[in-house]
Amino acid sequence: MFLRKRKAGLSQRRQNQNISFRLRKQKQKHVEQVKENNNINKSESENEKEISANEEEQIVNSDTLSILSTENLNSNSNLDSLTQNLIPNDNWQIDISNLLSDDEMEYNDSNFVNEENEYEDQTVDSETKQYDNSNKIHNFSGKAEPYFSNFTHFLLFMWITKHQIGCEAYRDFSNIIKHPDFNISDVPYSITTIKKYWDSLPLIPFNGYDVELNDRDTPSTSKPTRQAFVFQLKRILQRIMLNPSLRDQMYFGSVMYNLGDFITYYDRNSNTSINYGRIIGFVICDKTKCFLIKAERILDFNSLPNLLKSRQRKNQINNTQKLWMTDENEMIELNWIESKINVWLMDTKKPDNYDYCINEIVYKSNNKWNTRSVDLRHKHPIEYTPIRKISDELPVFKFFLDIYIDKFGPFRNAYHAIGGIYLQIGNMTQVMRQKLKNHFLLGFIPFGANCNDVLKPIIEDIKELENGFEMDLDNKRIWITGGLGNITSDLPEGNEQAGIKNHNANHGCRTCTIHHDELNNMSFDLAMGGRYHHKTSLQFVELDNAQTHGEREFLSQQYGIRNKPSIFDNVTRDRHLQCPHVRLLAET
Repeated sequence: MFLRKRKAGLSQRRQNQNISFRLRKQKQKHVEQVKENNNINKSESENEKEISANEEEQIVNSDTLSILSTENLNSNSNLDSLTQNLIPNDNWQIDISNLLSDDEMEYNDSNFVNEENEYEDQTVDSETKQYDNSNKIHNFSGKAEPYFSNFTHFLLFMWITKHQIGCEAYRDFSNIIKHPDFNISDVPYSITTIKKYWDSLPLIPFNGYDVELNDRDTPSTSKPTRQAFVFQLKRILQRIMLNPSLRDQMYFGSVMYNLGDFITYYDRNSNTSINYGRIIGFVICDKTKCFLIKAERILDFNSLPNLLKSRQRKNQINNTQKLWMTDENEMIELNWIESKINVWLMDTKKPDNYDYCINEIVYKSNNKWNTRSVDLRHKHPIEYTPIRKISDELPVFKFFLDIYIDKFGPFRNAYHAIGGIYLQIGNMTQVMRQKLKNHFLLGFIPFGANCNDVLKPIIEDIKELENGFEMDLDNKRIWITGGLGNITSDLPEGNEQAGIKNHNANHGCRTCTIHHDELNNMSFDLAMGGRYHHKTSLQFVELDNAQTHGEREFLSQQYGIRNKPSIFDNVTRDRHLQCPHVRLLAET
């Protein structure tokens, strides 16, 4: 930058200030500019040969004097007066602030640099963290040098980074291109070529039903109705039966023993001791493939606790063969069973022929043995499920349905809950049920719609399955039957499907009638205060027969039940036993 000539009075100010700036030549352009200015000074001073050799040497060696020579110096007297004012003595220092005015104190960073602040921006605080500053340097050679070993890795890296490809998606892509039947020449340039095959796939069709929306839960701009999409249960079961990889690994039961049969079996520790029990389930171990029977223990008088061996109970045995039920279960093997027996549960209709009768249930509560009436129990489905006669010529396949209902929000910043209805088949092994591909979608509940309106076609399909229907399988006729085995859901959805009020009500538990204020009462008798399907059904009948609205609200609050039962009560099920808590699911 060129410096302008200061007035004669500025030389006095230069002596009083002690601020020094060091000049630095950063670029070759500045050096060339200084040389050019020196040549100009020499050409202008050719006629001024009288200048002394010392003064000329000072002008050439001083960077500041060379810059100041940009203005035309016409006479020797002007140069002499200027040098005398600028160089008062031998020990002189050049102060740039005196040579420039406040407005002119602007210079280019390429010419002048303040070395004190030169590295301030490069200083890194000790608390500052740096990223993407890896010291690992690759030195590959090839088309993608120096950062990539080959061009294929470079293309894959750019594709993964651009489209944010995950590990699972890349693993599938790697398996596709490494497949022996994969041909690179068959890969189309447009994705629509691949999507057109969607129309020709044998997909399961689904039906659409118009359901009403609650205007209190939806925005004012929403339509009064919306379509709910539901898959037919019959088509899903047909697709499962046509898949040999699923059908051959599923269990459809044998006809040697039925659920609910009363049996006598040998004790595992003794081949002579006889125990009584009732079959409540069949279990197949996934590892050993061993077939086990889950039996509910039944006691005779000699097996009762000493506290319960009263004279009255002993006299009852002399009149009739009496047994006592328990809440304990035991796993037994098939070869332990001795024979079947006929037992009359005295809360049911009396049969024509029976060997034993049961009127009480023995249980332990608070480390004390007690008894309760036999009607305070969860009845086995065999007791209220009608048995239909099926032709012996057709092979029978019974399905255990496990329906899962849950609501989720598809949006992150807005509440817009949608209910999902899913299906699992209980005939599958535990390993098969854990696979996502064996979870079947039944339908979705739109936002603002009533759950019962969407479940109506599914309930009709379950009723059809309970009645049974014929199906073609490998050019053979088979009989398909089954029913609802379990409803899996979270706490609020489970209470709704069980017909019980929410968990914050006075009696909000769907397995017992404990009050909300006594939840910390560890001495509460869960067996005596439990909820049982047939007892709750009588409460709904009483609620339905109420004459006034106030009476209905009083009974609903007293029993802890909803104003209307669940739509699943239209099919055969136990609302409390087959709609368990998540804790109970973890224990089974």
